[in-house]
Amino acid sequence: MASGTQAPPARGFVPEAIFLAVVLVGLVLNALYLFRNGYLPPPFVYDTLDNLMDWYNTAYWANSQGAYDIWGTVYPPLSFVFLRIFSLHSCYYQGPFFGRDCDWLGRAVLLGFFLLNLVVVFRIYRLRDRGTALVRSLALCLGLPMVFALDRGNLIVPCFTAFALAHGRLLKSARLRWLAMALTMNFKPYLVATIVPLLLRRKWRALEGVAIAGLVVYFLTWAAFGSGTPVQLVANTLTFQETAFTGNTLAGVFFGASYNPIVAYMTYGLPLMNFVGSRIVEFVDWGPTFFIRIGQMAVGLSFVAAAFRPHAVTTARLTALSVALALSTQEVGGYAEVFLLFLVFLEPWRGPARVVALVAAYLLCIPLDHMVAGIAHQEQSSYLTGRTVGYDLGLSLGMFVRPGLVLLIEYALAIGTLLDALKAGPPRPVHGSAQGRAGADVRSPLPA
Repeated sequence: MASGTQAPPARGFVPEAIFLAVVLVGLVLNALYLFRNGYLPPPFVYDTLDNLMDWYNTAYWANSQGAYDIWGTVYPPLSFVFLRIFSLHSCYYQGPFFGRDCDWLGRAVLLGFFLLNLVVVFRIYRLRDRGTALVRSLALCLGLPMVFALDRGNLIVPCFTAFALAHGRLLKSARLRWLAMALTMNFKPYLVATIVPLLLRRKWRALEGVAIAGLVVYFLTWAAFGSGTPVQLVANTLTFQETAFTGNTLAGVFFGASYNPIVAYMTYGLPLMNFVGSRIVEFVDWGPTFFIRIGQMAVGLSFVAAAFRPHAVTTARLTALSVALALSTQEVGGYAEVFLLFLVFLEPWRGPARVVALVAAYLLCIPLDHMVAGIAHQEQSSYLTGRTVGYDLGLSLGMFVRPGLVLLIEYALAIGTLLDALKAGPPRPVHGSAQGRAGADVRSPLPA
């Protein structure tokens, strides 16, 4: 390149920069809304006293007896061992809300991991594409799912650090990546789906390493916490599945990654026909399940294609499909979209399927919503501002759009995977020959 000339912008930089600008504008609008009204608007959770309580409720049980017997948690002991280490034990003798006011260490650790995620993600994306690294890092780490997780104080924030290290190229040691992957599965068990790509791409050594590391982390934290046996985990999980959608389901509807909370609310919640009309209610009876099944079949076909053409599909793509399938099939909360978005932002801005997935990912980052039907009005104190506020409960546009965007990503990546497999040559081994090594995904986070 001649001296004085500038390199052309990265492919897709301009539209991605525009999406980032919308995300940042959304953050500013939410801040102004908080200043003016005293609480965060939808899709942030409607309970204005419950900020950070995912962290402090869990920290309370980490410092008390009965996490599995009384609280009925479904998570392995790692979460409780982690919070027992990063909390002030003396702050929890009067309950979790007192702990939130007293335990400054918890807030500091949460914010520290939030900032660390920005650094880790930027360095990983910079290895992929210097031109879009900053834009994608800011969109992901300041976008709705991550900010929502921060507002809730959810352990997804530190779990995401391990997830990015496990599935990025920042760590050079395979064993450290296996350990990071084991930590993610012990923090959030639904991430066990991320081992599927190792199986499809016949990475037996990595699969064995992750499995052993996962069991070691589980047994060590079980021994350290003194509770959380396999029997307790299975029993609590079965109980949770039986009762998850029969109580107050409005919180899950506010910001869900799947359509399951909407279907549950239509079944167990308030009769909504007077608020949204009969057509939407009739559509919810069959539409979400139909689209979820289409996504499951598409991902299944993609996995079959990847099994026969392992050299044609990247590990990151298969991991994204595994996570998308988990998010759309079971409801784990909208903040869990950070895992999927991280993987989608590893894709280049090239080809219709990838571009559709990237656009949907940016749309999921936008922290804005619009209420389409009010249900009730309530007044209570706001933790963030200390004011008594009045807020409306209702159905918003994002409740219907965001789960659809997750499915759209799932469809787009599945179609792209099938097309890549069709365009690839005949099957060839991923390992064991120069040809196999050349065909392997050199960007794969886990070694052959």
